[in-house]
Amino acid sequence: MATNTNSILPKEFISLLEKQLGKAFTEALCKSISEEAAPISIRYNTKKMSPVLLQPIPWEPHATYLTERPAFVADPLWHAGAYYVQEASSMIIGQLIQNIFKPEESLKVLDLCASPGGKSTQIISSISQDSVLVCNELIGKRATILKENIIKWGYPNVIVCNNEVSHFLAFQQCFDLVLIDAPCSGEGMFRKDPAAIDEWSLQRVKECSIRQKSILDDAAFLVKESGYLIYSTCTYNDIENIENIQYLIEQYGFESVALEIPASWGFQEIKKGKASAWQAFPHQVKGEGFFFAVLCKKSITTKNIASSYRSKAIDNQMPSPSEKEIFQQYIEQTEDLFFYKKNDDWFGVPKAQANFYKLFLQQMNVIHAGLRIGQFKKEHFIPDAALAVNMLLTKNIQRIELDNIKAIQYLKKENMTLPNESLLGWAVVTYQTIALGWVKIIQGGRVNNYFPIEWRIRMNLDRLG
Repeated sequence: MATNTNSILPKEFISLLEKQLGKAFTEALCKSISEEAAPISIRYNTKKMSPVLLQPIPWEPHATYLTERPAFVADPLWHAGAYYVQEASSMIIGQLIQNIFKPEESLKVLDLCASPGGKSTQIISSISQDSVLVCNELIGKRATILKENIIKWGYPNVIVCNNEVSHFLAFQQCFDLVLIDAPCSGEGMFRKDPAAIDEWSLQRVKECSIRQKSILDDAAFLVKESGYLIYSTCTYNDIENIENIQYLIEQYGFESVALEIPASWGFQEIKKGKASAWQAFPHQVKGEGFFFAVLCKKSITTKNIASSYRSKAIDNQMPSPSEKEIFQQYIEQTEDLFFYKKNDDWFGVPKAQANFYKLFLQQMNVIHAGLRIGQFKKEHFIPDAALAVNMLLTKNIQRIELDNIKAIQYLKKENMTLPNESLLGWAVVTYQTIALGWVKIIQGGRVNNYFPIEWRIRMNLDRLG
């Protein structure tokens, strides 16, 4: 039975869209929100597995729609960072990066509002290994989730930080690209998350607009001359969307970038004065509501700041010859890494951007940077979980393939036995050849499970059937 749209969606929401889009268009949009199921889509990590494209997504060659929603928490490949569950419309970000940059360019990219990490993992898959991505999340708990997702994706050229937007003013005119996936009223998520409907109000739309402009008032200064800013939201209204693009153009010397997006994809271009942007509407695009615009910085502007941040010292201690020899047993191409030590942990970052990493570590609240390698305790090396799932892990490390039952035991951090008890020492356990993490096999067949306790499966999977 069809649902009465007007009984579900706020009347003020419908009225706002009718003024903006017209009555017939709004009716079709609201019908889609109320009566159609949200599509399910995933994007593959091609460094870890080959895509299985059941229903390809036209604008993202490494992604697919699924016919139903599986229990992702029960899939070891999801825990291994082999794919990311991401809303399809928002995957257009990868296409935008390909449009404005060449694949080999060495870039500095900032994802300013990055949690939980969908767009960050797509960005890092789209830029060169000589580039660096900074992904930031202000809220501590969300930053922890972002960090886990970034580590599992397995790229070494990423910084995860937990900072106010204003703190980035120490890096004015630094970034080739700044992505602002702005906090918004969430109208585009109504179909996927009915709770968003209850939280919506016209007052909240106005509050979000004020917050968005406050972010833009600082972020505008972070883009270098001729660099780019991508602004996006998961909402429909002009107040949070195209009016913010106009604001950037009028106040901060940006210009809209013309994009060539095939009409067959269903995205609709929106123009207002000098501002140009695009919108995904769920009755036209197989995805949720998503707004985006690309702008180019055409003039140099700076903002005077009285910084309250004091530069922090980082440990420039070089690994000893014996320590470096151990690193070479675990890591491919150690000669391409700059090593640093934080507390007792060793990290490696790509030398191509080493100076930037060092400066960033000194100035900002960084919770993860580069590749976390491990630490030495009483001269014994303990490899970090991040090393097990990173693309730089050497192929020479001994590996133990697990079946689904054993893999779930491992991911629950349960006691377990392994199929090959003749091995000794550190080993990576894998599922369908993709690394999950470390175990240490001790004389007598004992196995120590080194999967991080904070990553373990807590859900009772028996309830999933």
